[in-house]
Amino acid sequence: MTTEFAKSSNEALEIRLRRIELDENLLESEEELRLTRPWNPEFTYPIFGTEEQIYGYKNLRINLDMASGSLRSQLRVSYEGKKDDADNVEDKLEEFIPLEKGDFDSIVKDDAKEFRPPGELVTSYTRNSAKSEGKGKGKRRRVETSNGSITGEEGDVVYEIYRSSWQTAGWKDFNRRMQFFLLLFIEAANYLDEDDDNWEFFTLFERRCREDGSYAYHFVGYSSLYSFYHFPTGHRQRLSQFLILPPYQRQGHASELYNSIRSDVLSRQDVIELGVEDPSEAFDILRDINDLRWLNEMKLLENKTALDIDRQWIEQERKKLKVARRQFLRLIEMLLLHKLDPKNQEQLKRFRLLVKDRLYRFNYEQLIDLTPEERKAALQLTYEGVIDNYRDIILKSHV
Repeated sequence: MTTEFAKSSNEALEIRLRRIELDENLLESEEELRLTRPWNPEFTYPIFGTEEQIYGYKNLRINLDMASGSLRSQLRVSYEGKKDDADNVEDKLEEFIPLEKGDFDSIVKDDAKEFRPPGELVTSYTRNSAKSEGKGKGKRRRVETSNGSITGEEGDVVYEIYRSSWQTAGWKDFNRRMQFFLLLFIEAANYLDEDDDNWEFFTLFERRCREDGSYAYHFVGYSSLYSFYHFPTGHRQRLSQFLILPPYQRQGHASELYNSIRSDVLSRQDVIELGVEDPSEAFDILRDINDLRWLNEMKLLENKTALDIDRQWIEQERKKLKVARRQFLRLIEMLLLHKLDPKNQEQLKRFRLLVKDRLYRFNYEQLIDLTPEERKAALQLTYEGVIDNYRDIILKSHV
């Protein structure tokens, strides 16, 4: 609700990632120009309360400028009228993000010259900008160096993924600025305990080459993982928070970040499994699509049907690939459905039994109190919904 002296905090707050003019001039396509335009948060209730309203201002505007790499931030609040008992916007925001004073243009210039991402470089990928595509280059290419970085020419856009922990030099300071995004875009998100050493972080940055060969870094996205000890010598990694900033969404960066995390887990002897904590519907879809493509590309079920696999084989492959049990069973079911011969009644029956057995075990507490007929009907209804969802994921994954 917006009245003359009350305004939605989601509408009032605008965030803009600032680059120097030299870097802005490298942006040409409409998609690229979005990177420097302001955008609004999805949530502000952790800051301004459950009603997400700011009272006491007429035509209030809250502009949060952030240096695109380091995320050093400065606040500009403007309005046409203010009541004596108006909410203190600056104080509320300073509880959640450190704010800079002074000449912000100088801060952005320093950022463009000096900022480097904290952490260890894990992997890189590249996409060509509108400028470089105009030179006749392909849409995408990889030219990796020995440390995983990618060289580039003017206009080339390189994306680099870094791994950090609380002990990483510069990470705590960067995280204290970056974590503000979590409150704005992940429902029920909380700031993490800096004294808990079980946390690990992956950050994604854009690096765009300038004409003189120099470059600057621009923050794109982030994920946090929590490590649980698993007797006797291993750890389970649980992906907790995952975010791609709005200007970079729907461009494939979420898949790149997620797949790099999975690859990192597979490469580590001490990690036995990658799980996900309370995923959103959007993340579930992202995860399903990328996991399904991954298993399909490795030909996991080549020359296998529902008649050829059993629990022992499934568990053996699951442990090898370090996928959480329920997720792996679902992926196997999707692959089997994709390969299913609708004319083979024996295959169809075996497939239905595999899926319904998992659904029965997963929903046991809800099903056990039903009569046999009610249980059968409920299980069939759930089965049909699952199959519809699988078909949708298969279609989106282009396997």
